[in-house]
Amino acid sequence: ANATAFRVLDYKTGRPGNFTPKAVIDGTHVQLPLYAWLYRQGKPGLAIDNFGVYALREPEVIWFARRKYTVDELVKAALENAVAIVKSIRRGEFPALPADDRVCEYCNLGHTCGYAETADNS
Repeated sequence: ANATAFRVLDYKTGRPGNFTPKAVIDGTHVQLPLYAWLYRQGKPGLAIDNFGVYALREPEVIWFARRKYTVDELVKAALENAVAIVKSIRRGEFPALPADDRVCEYCNLGHTCGYAETADNS
């Protein structure tokens, strides 16, 4: 980055998990592109150079904007997905979507979301 651009970096103590460009496009991750977009709103002269995750277990930066997706494409997708998520919440639709089925195995809140019951019946 330089004086006309900035980067957003999220530090994780564990593994980076599902923090990927595809997750942004699919709508399962909106955090980092929204942070970048929000920061740019207060600094209109700056461009977003990139955003990424630095995981301590795998010490390297995983940058989101690479060959397949540009920063602008990822930010646009995150904004659209965030709006869709908020609209769903306002309609009372907030489905439980764990990263994998093992998450539900030891969850003591299964009775509130109904995900485990739905997953078992499909």
